[in-house]
Amino acid sequence: MAGSPGALIALAAEQVQSARGEETEETDADPTMARNAVDCLDKPGPRTAAELLVHLAEFEKSSPLFGASVAATMFHCAAWPIAPPPARPSRSPPPGAPPVVLVSYAVDPATPLANAQTVRKNLGSASLVVRDGTGHAAYGSGSECTDQAVETFLTDGTLPPTDLRCPA
Repeated sequence: MAGSPGALIALAAEQVQSARGEETEETDADPTMARNAVDCLDKPGPRTAAELLVHLAEFEKSSPLFGASVAATMFHCAAWPIAPPPARPSRSPPPGAPPVVLVSYAVDPATPLANAQTVRKNLGSASLVVRDGTGHAAYGSGSECTDQAVETFLTDGTLPPTDLRCPA
């Protein structure tokens, strides 16, 4: 995407329209590819089939029942064609970074709220919208407050308050 959010915004809009039961136009946006990009570029993991097999053995040894299944979740990254960027020693945002809106459930089993709070602090020019309740992917989940905060930012660039709490 090279810094352009167009594809991500198109994917988000398609998901919201679909969740609302609205007709959507066919697009090239593929939610699986977006998830793979996040999974494979944001964290270390096996980059080749050989590395994956090493992890598989480690996981099976640690958990004979679930090890292979957990290791298999890393397989897509072994085939991902783009290498992750080198780690940056600084946690500060790059100069001129645009403002960002982060969205989280108060209780998210996949991406804990504490992580979103840390990211918001590290970014500096970010707002965090927290939707009360338990779940994942709070935007488009039925909270008018959450959806309005995100949509206002996407349409006119107005950041919500730094730590906005929205009811379920």
